[in-house]
Amino acid sequence: MTGKKAIIIGAGIAGLSASCYLQMNGFDTEIFEKNPKSKIYTHLGVGNHFDHVEIFLASLMYMVDNALFDSFIFYLDSYGMVSTRIRKKHYLGKQIISLGSKKPDSSTFKWFIITSVINSTISGNEIEKLIPSKYLDLDWEFVANSIKGYEKTKFSALMCYESQMKLFGEKHLAKFFNRHHENWNSSELFLKVKEI
Repeated sequence: MTGKKAIIIGAGIAGLSASCYLQMNGFDTEIFEKNPKSKIYTHLGVGNHFDHVEIFLASLMYMVDNALFDSFIFYLDSYGMVSTRIRKKHYLGKQIISLGSKKPDSSTFKWFIITSVINSTISGNEIEKLIPSKYLDLDWEFVANSIKGYEKTKFSALMCYESQMKLFGEKHLAKFFNRHHENWNSSELFLKVKEI
């Protein structure tokens, strides 16, 4: 380190990401969180979005370095469910390929075409090549979080993503959304560390 130090208030996604970037630029960082027992829901980083991967790496490293295994739950979004290289490229995504019988990418022909195109653009290293082995040697488990009774609210939030609405359209997005949750009994799927 360069002797420069930064104190960050809050161990949420913004605080973790700030800490990650500051350390990459030579700062020694310390994070303060007023509620250390709170759960942090963070992205698993399955897919082609580098910002999601950065959030996953920052969260994973902070969790391991500070032994906060009970505090982190990693969210697996609908793109992580499709049966393409999107998830085969991720060492944790590989573990979910055999789960579920209905693939959400087959919910409509349009979704199949789009996910096939996305699949053809996947490039770069697998995510495990970006992190030291000590962060990979963990035992993970699946955690289901039911959204029964809140499906409409969840879909309304999804409709706020203008880029998704323009790309897929409300009708196709609704079919994909419903198939995605039917596949997991109307639940969101998370991963958390089981033991170390």
